[in-house]
Amino acid sequence: MAIVDRGNYKEEEEPFDDLGAILNYLLRLRLPGDKERDKEFWSFRGQRKEGWNLSIAHHSADTLKVGENDDTNGDEYDKLLSQYKKRMLHSREHDYLNEKSPWWWLFFAKHHNLHTRLLDWTSNPLVAIYLAVENIISNEDDSTGGAIWALKVNDKNFRTTADLDDRYRLDPSSGRTMDEREWFMINPDPVTPRIVLQSGKFTYHTGNQPKPIDQMERRPGEELIKIKINPKGNAGIRKRLGIMNIHHASLFPSPTGIAFFVNSEWPVIAKY
Repeated sequence: MAIVDRGNYKEEEEPFDDLGAILNYLLRLRLPGDKERDKEFWSFRGQRKEGWNLSIAHHSADTLKVGENDDTNGDEYDKLLSQYKKRMLHSREHDYLNEKSPWWWLFFAKHHNLHTRLLDWTSNPLVAIYLAVENIISNEDDSTGGAIWALKVNDKNFRTTADLDDRYRLDPSSGRTMDEREWFMINPDPVTPRIVLQSGKFTYHTGNQPKPIDQMERRPGEELIKIKINPKGNAGIRKRLGIMNIHHASLFPSPTGIAFFVNSEWPVIAKY
């Protein structure tokens, strides 16, 4: 394999079509026994189309439009989160989330498809591989090739929820206190089962019009690598992942998610 330098990231020139080869490549980013690399933190993101960039808006409209008469201070993302919380008032999760960090609301809302400043990542390369070849969420057929992004973040750009509570406020009524100009990686608390099952991580993107990560210059100690997948390998990769219990029902275990799995993926792996 030959790697190409795209300026802000590196890309493997030839697409992969075999699960073992993809997994070996990603695992080699952290060599066993290398003390320096053991300190590095890599995250992975699978996307169903290899042409998508790493933007928080690539699945939605380029600009969020919220009414000017909305009674919430802050930007469009603040307003969406505020409206979401109001409409969740009678849900069983409302009181529980209110007792915790305001960031828990953001993590919860993101995993229920609210538009936020968060972008999903995972520390489990198998999860990222699945999301690059799945055909249930994306409704893509196997003529589409996906991609896996591998991202190494510097320690100073990594946050826990405790860090976030100490340094930032997400309450729009108190005014925005986000003084960082650059995105950062978050290791979230296990707010939803999906965060646990998907080994979920997030990047948080600041600014009025956040730039995709792959369009930003790399910071010291940071690496970004893109691996493309040959669409001819999609079905075989899904099958092998399914045998390893990486499939739609295991990653999205709602009644609907399980039904999608039984309808679509289960017949292929049932005999195993």
